[in-house]
Amino acid sequence: MAGPTENLTLAKLVADLEYYARVVQLTEQVAAAVDLAEIHGILHGVTAALGAECSLFATFVPGVGASSSYRLLFDCDPVSSQRYVNERCFANDAWLAYAARHSEPIVAAALTTQTPPQRKVAAIVADAGFVSAALIPAHSGAGHGRASVLCLGHSRPGFFDPVSFNRLRVAARSVAMEFHDWWGSHERRELMRHTSISDSELMLLERHCMGQSSKRIAADLHVTRQSVNSRFQRLSAKLGVPNRRAAAQLAIDCGLIVR
Repeated sequence: MAGPTENLTLAKLVADLEYYARVVQLTEQVAAAVDLAEIHGILHGVTAALGAECSLFATFVPGVGASSSYRLLFDCDPVSSQRYVNERCFANDAWLAYAARHSEPIVAAALTTQTPPQRKVAAIVADAGFVSAALIPAHSGAGHGRASVLCLGHSRPGFFDPVSFNRLRVAARSVAMEFHDWWGSHERRELMRHTSISDSELMLLERHCMGQSSKRIAADLHVTRQSVNSRFQRLSAKLGVPNRRAAAQLAIDCGLIVR
């Protein structure tokens, strides 16, 4: 995948006095983006401004098996990106696994893909243009299960050299965090629009987060424990999660509950 930076090294790009100014100007547009089409356009612009040829932004709530939840935004080869989605590569992506556990930006070459599924994913993302890649994780802090990662790619092997990467990471971290925050707000708006979750339902989840049992909640609300359990079951079904614990975590990750 050829681009405007194909004849430039990362060292030359980050040495440009206007480098950070261009990235900041685009990053400031993220919070005001109204939909996915607009945020995708900003991702495309900031990818080029950072010196990359392609990118992937992923935000996800790690879980077990099908309980994991992923949201992906691609700025790369559409055929390869569709293959990534169709083959559910996110479930075996070593880059996402790293971002779920770490906050430190890293050059992807420093990671070791151990399993055959991980090596298959690595081949697919290389076909998408990520021959050389930089990973920029973003997290919300304690209590939030959601993590995100901005993956920057280039078709030239070794493009993200360690010395130049140390300058890029300063700018890229602010980009990753702004996208992470935007996606949380977007998810919160979509959740409220599609589920019409009520204040009383949020109160139930808040009580669960406080460690209150169904028996305690029932006593406080002057209803039966069975009634409380039924309300939790209906709320979980409305949110598309298996149980009250997952419902509470989703509410926290979307900013509906503050812990």
